[in-house]
Amino acid sequence: MPEEKYNVIDAIWFNTIGIVKIDTGYGFKWYIGDASGEDEEYDMQYIAKYGIPVYPGALKEFFNLNEQNSDDRQEKN
Repeated sequence: MPEEKYNVIDAIWFNTIGIVKIDTGYGFKWYIGDASGEDEEYDMQYIAKYGIPVYPGALKEFFNLNEQNSDDRQEKN
């Protein structure tokens, strides 16, 4: 396990791919990564240390989310 303990305050999982939210003490950072899926605490710490930074603003722009098209799978009548 990573030596430093990160203050992970939230995580979302897509099978073994996770996005973790870290409280740095002066703001928040998000990281995405692949984990083993066997120990959630270990996996969150692993992603916090070795994951790739994620920028929520970029994701919002990528998905172009707003109230009118928040889920493209929904059919409009």
